[in-house]
Amino acid sequence: MIRWCSYCQRFLSEAPPYEDLAVSHGACSECAALGPTGLDQQVDTGRAISELQGQLWEAAKGANYSEIQRLLGIAQAIRVRNSDLLLGMISPLLYKVGLHWEKKKLSVADEHRITRFFEQVYHQVKTSSELDVPPRNNKSQPDVLLINAPNNHHTLAVRFLEMWLEDRGISVMAIYPGLPAEEVTELIAKTKPKALGISISMENQATETLKIVDQVHQKFPSVKIMVGGCAVKTGKYTPLNQDKAIWSTVPEDLAQLVAA
Repeated sequence: MIRWCSYCQRFLSEAPPYEDLAVSHGACSECAALGPTGLDQQVDTGRAISELQGQLWEAAKGANYSEIQRLLGIAQAIRVRNSDLLLGMISPLLYKVGLHWEKKKLSVADEHRITRFFEQVYHQVKTSSELDVPPRNNKSQPDVLLINAPNNHHTLAVRFLEMWLEDRGISVMAIYPGLPAEEVTELIAKTKPKALGISISMENQATETLKIVDQVHQKFPSVKIMVGGCAVKTGKYTPLNQDKAIWSTVPEDLAQLVAA
């Protein structure tokens, strides 16, 4: 299930069951704060969002690169921001790719071809995007440091989240692929972020991820930590040190760590 704001068409979050790509609506924190009298008329774009996501999936499976500009035009027409398109439409499709590969519905070649298509969508979006709100700080002292867990070589999710956060005025330094724990602490000492976000895609990355969480919590107790990614989303990995970090796949949770 994928939740969108009914008023401003912002992506809100995913909810179980994650393999269900049906669209649900709510209100983002900004729209909810305005109250009924301050909101634009509610827009029912659930069907349009679902149809666009379906077209993105078919274009990716067929490697139809000529479709990208047309599909981005549809997103613009239904008022979906580029960063929300990436995180709210394409990121769930990448999860679908992984599920289909596990169930032998897609080959490794299929997985690579679809991922490469979405890489191209990202690059076209990145070069054409203008941020809604300029980041508050520069990247040398970011609000958020985003990293992949060691041995997590899937970088699209981190790049999508980077753009989504920056579109909300939050400055981000994103480092990928992953870093050893000692280098993460060195980087935090140098850049002084308010929050650290770690993406973990598989259970076998948990040991090194926990090492990073422990070291950062010990050396920089003021830095808030959130761990997300496919391994958290699927529930295949249950953390032992939940008191030291937030374990969540909701991007708004990371944004709130900076605001707190």
